[in-house]
Amino acid sequence: MLTKEMLSPYLPVNWSWLLLTAVVAYSSFWILKFIQHRRSYHNLPTPPHSLLYGNIPQLLEARKKFPPDMHPLAYFTSIAQTYNMRGLFYLDTYPIAELIVVIIDPDVAKQIQTSPKTFTRHPEALRFLKDVLGAKGIFFALGETWSRTRGWFKPAFSMSHLLTLVPGGILEETLVFKEILTELSASKRKFRMFDLLQRLTFDLIGRTVADVRTRSQTEYSAVQVWHSNAIRAVPDKGNSIWKRLAKTIIFYWSIRNLDKHLLKMIRDKYKNGRENDRDMSILDLALRGYSRDKGTLDDGNMARVDLDPEFMEIALDNAKTFYAAGADSTPYVLGYIYYHLTKNPKILSRVRAEHNQVSGNHIETTLSNIKAKPHLLNDLPFTQAILKESLRLHHIGAIPRKAVPGSTATFEGRTYPIDHHMLLILGGCHPARSSLFLLPEHLRSRSLPTTRFPPRFEVGIYAIRERAQRLYRPATGSIRDENCACFDAEVL
Repeated sequence: MLTKEMLSPYLPVNWSWLLLTAVVAYSSFWILKFIQHRRSYHNLPTPPHSLLYGNIPQLLEARKKFPPDMHPLAYFTSIAQTYNMRGLFYLDTYPIAELIVVIIDPDVAKQIQTSPKTFTRHPEALRFLKDVLGAKGIFFALGETWSRTRGWFKPAFSMSHLLTLVPGGILEETLVFKEILTELSASKRKFRMFDLLQRLTFDLIGRTVADVRTRSQTEYSAVQVWHSNAIRAVPDKGNSIWKRLAKTIIFYWSIRNLDKHLLKMIRDKYKNGRENDRDMSILDLALRGYSRDKGTLDDGNMARVDLDPEFMEIALDNAKTFYAAGADSTPYVLGYIYYHLTKNPKILSRVRAEHNQVSGNHIETTLSNIKAKPHLLNDLPFTQAILKESLRLHHIGAIPRKAVPGSTATFEGRTYPIDHHMLLILGGCHPARSSLFLLPEHLRSRSLPTTRFPPRFEVGIYAIRERAQRLYRPATGSIRDENCACFDAEVL
């Protein structure tokens, strides 16, 4: 039998030395791994890179330039412009944040956008958006489910259908907005334009998505309030642990209440049948496709869908998707358009002149003409150029992507590793370099009005180069996204 005395020659004199040795070995391993990680960025394009801090100082410095609730894409745009980055660049923010590759060239962006199986949506974005949008929305549909769901909603986003919505709900809600602005102008009171535009957007989305009135502009709207509360309460990794905990609780409480009120609104819409059995809203058209697939579409009449839990869940999550997609982006775009027009009176005068010529110079005449001929909204080329220029300068947003292991991207003949990083396509950064949107040679000597907000997309004036056409994706999506964004703004 072994005793303590027999083992004593083999035991360390002091257990603390054994512990210290283990700590030193473990620390040395992680220090070497940390140094190896930092050195891996040595020959890659980055802002000034530190062996100790990586690119964390540049990120923190960029955050200081903006309000605390600013969209993070603004930070990366600021970094790209401050350090004159080209093509793509890396941000080594280990260990406080995800490692990031920021793409600022249209040709590199095309490599990412045309390979959806290689560059999928980032899990972090999916986790966050799943809480906001719900799992049954079209955003999370894949494969056959996506194809089927897209078929339900596709007719609702055609220009012909969008124009049918103008004479009714869209004009009605816009007139409410006009009256509010008139009262505020007469009272000389200061106000936040974004708040007014956001409430208007909620009313417009309610009309287009479900053909219901939310009255966010004039009354208390539970859908608008709880949606706004949820977005404001999204936890930020930069917050303290206690603040993140508090915001997480508020966020999920707000989402729960949003679901309750939005589901009630949709259920009430279908409980007593649709008015005149018309397919006016996005959900009406989706219901027709859903019923056709289910075999419940009989001579145009559909069953009581308010008693169909599957469709109610699909309708709820897709309604949340459309609110999330437009409730912030549309007022953001409109706010910048109004800002640029007030700073450029000559451009504003041309916009007014075009509107007067197409739809009349009196409010009654304008309303009458647009109600009778909503297609007149397509006859405003200068206004459309202004909308596109604003979207070029002020990008709506982007979905982070993740590459499969071994993925690369090529820029100017060099191949860069981009796996193990979050990929961000900065549509609002490289378009700000106006070199891709120059006047054609034979027009450069023409005396044109000088402005900081030129209508670069005006037909026959500015030459939009081929690379710029690939570059111009205001929602990092399809041309359909651009059309919808411009249409909403054009009506207003």
